[in-house]
Amino acid sequence: MIAWGAYSATGSLFGIEPAGPGIGFHIAAELAAGATLCAAGAGALARASWWPHAYFMGLGMMFYAVINSPGLYPGSRIMMAVFAGSFVFALVFAAVGVMAAGRKD
Repeated sequence: MIAWGAYSATGSLFGIEPAGPGIGFHIAAELAAGATLCAAGAGALARASWWPHAYFMGLGMMFYAVINSPGLYPGSRIMMAVFAGSFVFALVFAAVGVMAAGRKD
């Protein structure tokens, strides 16, 4: 949220301007993914039966946003490294989610 607030205020993200008009759709995708993952987390804490479905839907949304992101910053190695790291974290969280969803308490 801080990064997108900075982008809204300055028109660039950490001094790097995104290419093309798709940044608004990208921000919307990230916000929707974040809201879905927060809802899934709340469902998991409440031990709701639907939380794994929301979690994996949110992860899918996050993967889309991470895979789509590099196209907004062509030629920026810093942003490519950020997105590569984000992708690795998403894979780790997917594995943790699979283990947690299969666990019977």
